[in-house]
Amino acid sequence: MEYMKLEKICKDEKDLPRIKKKLLENVALLKDIHIDILSASDQLPNITWLDFTSFALECQFPDEVFQKANLDLLFVTVNSYEKGRNGLYRGEFFELILRVAKNKYFDSGKATSVSQAF
Repeated sequence: MEYMKLEKICKDEKDLPRIKKKLLENVALLKDIHIDILSASDQLPNITWLDFTSFALECQFPDEVFQKANLDLLFVTVNSYEKGRNGLYRGEFFELILRVAKNKYFDSGKATSVSQAF
């Protein structure tokens, strides 16, 4: 979690510990999902934009408010931390899932906190 930019995702210092707790509670599931996506990828050890988009569409992340363009923007945001690499490592994948939850549920008003959105 030290490589994730949680402070940029959530400005509420009281919510950060709840986010970290939820990440730790779900880390086994997130790792399994990460491995599942990687098993279909040809860019090991990274999850490419196409890999993540396929996963997100299968999970029905995009809807009327949260568009596919939002996914693209969030992927580019997380993927831009290290220049010259095409894809996400596991920690970045976790961060991207959290950013999707924040954007889809918290920013739209469906959740009252980022931890609730996650």
